[in-house]
Formats: sequence, structure tokens, C-alpha cells
Amino acid sequence: MKFKILLLLATILLLSCEQNEKINSNSNNLLTGSWTNPIYKGNQITFTRALSLPNDNYGIQFKGNGSYIEKSFGWCATPPLSFVNFEGNYELNKKSNVIMIYGSHTKDIVWKIKEISASTLIVEITYTDQELDHRILLDLFSEIETVAYSYTCEDEGEWFFTPYGSKPCGGPMGYIPYSNQIDIPQFLEKVHKYTNAEEVFNIKWGIISTCDIAPEPKGVICKNRVPSLIY
Repeated sequence: MKFKILLLLATILLLSCEQNEKINSNSNNLLTGSWTNPIYKGNQITFTRALSLPNDNYGIQFKGNGSYIEKSFGWCATPPLSFVNFEGNYELNKKSNVIMIYGSHTKDIVWKIKEISASTLIVEITYTDQELDHRILLDLFSEIETVAYSYTCEDEGEWFFTPYGSKPCGGPMGYIPYSNQIDIPQFLEKVHKYTNAEEVFNIKWGIISTCDIAPEPKGVICKNRVPSLIY
């Protein structure tokens, strides 16, 4: 019986070592390239390999010389987001499967590789309290956008717009169109909730921004069945 238990433990240990060795080998060969379309689940992020970085979404490109390009936005960037490139260096610890990303747009980042293949990269990350709060803001705005653009734009007379968000210096971050076919009171309540949450976020984390006033649109126009604000 003792022999069987020892044999079982040895087998488990061997398989574990083989799996770690496989990850180490793969991470060394497969990390280089572009990773986009992040899917967040708890403290894990799942990326998909791409030929290049996107223009309007997060992505990171690891180069073979130890440098990287990160397509992202800073803390002051509130939806609708404007993505720009940040550059820096990274190190891959083959033994621990940890990626140290230096000079990111907010701070140095530590990613633990959980899985990597030719098409998928799954990493584990420890978020700061500020990052968690910012993620809540983005999720709230995503809900607003989903409702706002849930109808195609056929008749400009059926569309309105409303201010959203809170700039650190005061005033809204911008304006967003919405159809009169949605549940308007519920939608405006979501916008109000987001605006209050952003104001709290700015005060809590000492966020700063430019003090220019967001111009108010004159109306909404339909472009290819998509609502667009006119000024």
C-alpha cells in the first residue's frame, strides 16, 4: 500500500514537472507577437494572438529584443476611450513563468503565465484598488453604450443626447446619443449612476485633467444607420 501511494505521488510530481517544463518552453517561444481582445475573469486575463495591434482596443506586442508596445489609455482617459501606444521593456522569467513589464502607462506590471499556446495567452494579475475601481467605471459605461446603441439610426427625430461623466475640473466628460425607443428613465438613471461614480473616483484617486468644457452638440444625425453627434 505504501509503495502504491509513493508511486502515485511520484507520478503526480512528474506530470506537474512536465507541465511546468512545457509552459516554460512554450512561453519562451510563443510570447513574442501581438496579443489583443482581452477577456477579464477575476484576476485572470485571456488574450488572443493577432497579426497586429488594434486601433481602438487594448493590446500588447512583445518583441524578441525585450521591448514591447502597449496599446492602452491612461487614468484620465474616460469613455469614449482614445487608445495610444506606450513603449517599454519586459523580462520573462522562464523558471517562474512571470512577465515583468516595465514602464507601462500606469506602473510596472507583473503577469503570471497560466497558459500559452499559438493562439491564446492567459495571465494572472494582481490588481491595485485603483485599477479595480477603474474597471468598475468601464463596465458601467459599457452598459450605457449597449443600451444607447441598441437601435439603428433611421430617423434623426427619434434621437436625443445627454451629458455623461464628470471631469475633475467640473462639467461632463462628453455627450452620448440615445433612441426614444429605449426605456429612457432607466437609461438616464444608468448615466447618472456612472457620472456620480466617476466623480467619486476622481476625488478618491486625485485624478487631474484639462479644464476645457466639453462642447454641447446641436443634434444627432444618422450616418450609415449609426447615430452621430453634430456640433
